[in-house]
Amino acid sequence: MKKTPKVGDKIRVIANSNNHNYIVDDGDVYTVIEVDVNDSTLRGQSPDGQEGNWIRWCDCEHCYGLGWEFIQSVLPAEVAGFLSVFSGIEVVELRTDIKDGILKKLPNLHELIMEEHGRLKSASGKSAFATEEEDPFR
Repeated sequence: MKKTPKVGDKIRVIANSNNHNYIVDDGDVYTVIEVDVNDSTLRGQSPDGQEGNWIRWCDCEHCYGLGWEFIQSVLPAEVAGFLSVFSGIEVVELRTDIKDGILKKLPNLHELIMEEHGRLKSASGKSAFATEEEDPFR
């Protein structure tokens, strides 16, 4: 993980370097319930409420997807009810080709990105320009 995880973050498990009890690459999204910044580990909770043991940050990746609440709000009740019996659908991501297709249709994409970046930075009180640690391309 590149950024320090916080309690409440959503993560996926991608490796097992310290014999943790999470299932690697099963598609489940875990919620961070405890973080130890001293040894770069965290504990997560599965969608069904099972709490895992300590796992290294490097064995995880942040999960930025559409939440289950959004999915339920846009699907017919019958479909949402059917999907609710499955685990691992709390967060889904659009396929890359779909995201790319949507982005290509935005003629002012650069302006929108920079506008949102500036809004977020001013809301947090930081400079609107990324520092070297925030921008790996600098």
